Amino acid sequence: AGCSTVTREMCIRDRASAVKGARHTAQVITWKDGDGDAQDLTGATLTGRIGDRNGETRLIDGALAVTNAAGGEFTWAYGSGDVAVSGDFSVQFVATYGDGKNDKTLVEPWRVEREIVVV
Repeated sequence: AGCSTVTREMCIRDRASAVKGARHTAQVITWKDGDGDAQDLTGATLTGRIGDRNGETRLIDGALAVTNAAGGEFTWAYGSGDVAVSGDFSVQFVATYGDGKNDKTLVEPWRVEREIVVV
């Protein structure tokens, strides 16, 4: 999936999805700009937000860790609140740098798939 913009706004490549309650394996995400270039995350602290279809938002409660700063790569180890409910959501990541300024990804679709429950 590509970016939906031709500007220098940030976008997420390798869109994230998850399964309700699954928290062991972190999602690997590469942050690229509208031209396809990696967002340099050197020195950045990452946070994120999840929005639902009703306009309710919450902070990501899992761990966001930069794994390849120059390559724009980071992981999202889901917190219990991140994957508590199945459904269609939107997600946005924020990189805050040492100078107090930040960059934000575009708001991207994110899905938490249902789990099969044995009764």
